[in-house]
Amino acid sequence: MKRWVGVSIALVAIVLVLCGILVMYVTDLQGADPEQLNTYIEGIVDYGVPGVFILTIISGTVLPLGTPAIIAIAGGAGINKVVLVIVASAGFTIGCSINYIVAYKLGEPFIKKRYEEQYNDIRKWWDKWGTKIFVFFCFVPLMPVDLFALFCGLYKMKPSFFVGISFAGRLLAFSFWAFLGSYVSQYLGILPS
Repeated sequence: MKRWVGVSIALVAIVLVLCGILVMYVTDLQGADPEQLNTYIEGIVDYGVPGVFILTIISGTVLPLGTPAIIAIAGGAGINKVVLVIVASAGFTIGCSINYIVAYKLGEPFIKKRYEEQYNDIRKWWDKWGTKIFVFFCFVPLMPVDLFALFCGLYKMKPSFFVGISFAGRLLAFSFWAFLGSYVSQYLGILPS
């Protein structure tokens, strides 16, 4: 029971640090060129949910597009948060699934041919810890789930488990960013609420 207390305190500390980083980032945006900031925000609002969907698919692959910032700005710009979170989670999961499929189909022969000894060592480690770490990565904001999807595919994680956990984890993480973005934009008065 005491272990859960420590884990809970650690998670709360992580969330507080992430909130602080977002507040510092958004506060720093106040000093940015207002025209540039407004253009960026208007672009997200103009393209709306379909634009966020496309950006999260791309971001779910290995291209880092700043998904948390996109979700926070979209949430703060007045896009319906429930729809935003569901659509963004689906898009990001599709992007991660692309990584998963590529590694699932092409990764093992490629890696085994070049690094068979290391592959086998990592395989033993993966069988013991991989699923647990993947679940952790999915449910903690800012973890590189898109890159971890490559390992999930390489080591043949069950596809239904991969998609389910990826989607559920992004629902939680993106809910955090959407509602935090909304709160921060209202608090600082820089984005429409």
